[in-house]
Amino acid sequence: MRRVLLDSNALDPLMYVPGAFELLRDAVESGELEILVTHVTIDEMAATPDLDKRQWLLVLLFALGRMTDTSGAIVDFSRVNFCRVMDDDDESIDILRSASVRHSRDALIAHTALMEGCALITNEKRLTARARDKDVEVLTTTELLAEFGLAFPVSHQGDDPSREAVLAAVSGALADLAARDQALLELRAHELAVVHRFAVYLERHLWQMLAQHDLTIDIDYDRHGRLHKFLDPRDDRRKAARFRPDLVVHGRGDDDRNILVMEWKKNARNRTLARLRSRVEQLLISDASHSGYSYKIGVLVDVRAERIKWRTVEIGQTDDTWTTIPVPNSASGQ
Repeated sequence: MRRVLLDSNALDPLMYVPGAFELLRDAVESGELEILVTHVTIDEMAATPDLDKRQWLLVLLFALGRMTDTSGAIVDFSRVNFCRVMDDDDESIDILRSASVRHSRDALIAHTALMEGCALITNEKRLTARARDKDVEVLTTTELLAEFGLAFPVSHQGDDPSREAVLAAVSGALADLAARDQALLELRAHELAVVHRFAVYLERHLWQMLAQHDLTIDIDYDRHGRLHKFLDPRDDRRKAARFRPDLVVHGRGDDDRNILVMEWKKNARNRTLARLRSRVEQLLISDASHSGYSYKIGVLVDVRAERIKWRTVEIGQTDDTWTTIPVPNSASGQ
């Protein structure tokens, strides 16, 4: 029997990949696979901000997993009655959390996998490296699914995600937004609420790419390394100004993996959209005189109750073509 322990991010793909949940459920029911979970994973899933996603993750977790106590205890992180006491001379849990309190939950999960003698399933690269340093077997969700017959295309880790794949995901996520959140658009909810729902759908389309390339989707991300993001001066603003793009897909902490930057507006005038387009163009430039953000792909979105329109942005672009996605059953579009 294959025995594995789930990290909290390991279940996300099962929500989006057709047949993935059924494959693992059949393996569990046939006795080929045992999936262990700890209170740490349950706690993290219960804290998922998006209600729909939180409900699905918890249902999947309880359908597949068997509860086990963590093999150690850390004050302020462990739950009494759901953890075991470590040996006094066991220093492995401290090594796994790399002397950082922030890594305590990861350390508890990895230490439990070590003590249970089972594989750890995670899509987080830093946890993978720390666990393997302690001789814990680590698999991604994709690798676990492949063991049971669900194969995925091979991705070369050194390559950037393809432009075509990213834009296809953007298009699909915008279509999901139009189809599922008509009420949000008709209520003219705050721009951030709309971007959040889009980010939820985009993650579903990009989960495999995010895991393979250690990328993250962030909203209103205002960091440039550890510093603030700044835009260069422009005609109506003499000084550089701090800013935060509406949505980015990137690797946090450096500019080496700045993949996608998006700016959003609601019911925007052409003059406003032209200014936003210029802003996105600045973020694509790679030379040091423009802060060197070097995002690979820029996208501009304008949202109204009856439709969503979007376009790519490129440096020196002359084409002004927009793609329009109608919002079904909107009051304005009936």
